[in-house]
Amino acid sequence: MVSDQGARRRPLPERAARLWALAGGVVLVAVMAVTGTSIVLDLAIRRPITGDFELTQLGCAIAVFAFLPFAQLMRAHVSVDLFIQALRPGVQRGLDRVVDVLMAGLALLLLWRMSLGFLGYYVTDYPEVTPILQIPIWWAFPPILVSLALWAAVAGWMAAGGRPAAGIDDEAAMPGGAGGH
Repeated sequence: MVSDQGARRRPLPERAARLWALAGGVVLVAVMAVTGTSIVLDLAIRRPITGDFELTQLGCAIAVFAFLPFAQLMRAHVSVDLFIQALRPGVQRGLDRVVDVLMAGLALLLLWRMSLGFLGYYVTDYPEVTPILQIPIWWAFPPILVSLALWAAVAGWMAAGGRPAAGIDDEAAMPGGAGGH
């Protein structure tokens, strides 16, 4: 674990991505707690938590999007490295920047389209809700939109040459190392 002093030296996009991923992890743990509790209640007294699958759907969607900025930061998105490994390090860095630009573009495209989807759910005369708990679908959109904006910001920062601060926890953060090629 990095000390508080080490964490303060991390660039702002990195700190934001890490904190947002941590928030996504908290949401995911809450989803697991609801699911586990519902299973135990169903087995013990035949009364699971009403609408547990609706909470799971919304929570998992929020959590998955919350992890995207950190995945960008760690270069943990799916990639095919077979031919890239044979290239010179300078060429690899150049390709990384091109991918960062493309990822920022993808994040902005998704942000735009999801914003339109949010407005469609939020402003409509017939708001869509979950079938059992009657949770408005639009409630999941604000944290997802923040995730996409942060993903675009992190990818743009990396495309401009920004790199995560080195730290002992980077190697432990991702299986197989801190990402990259």
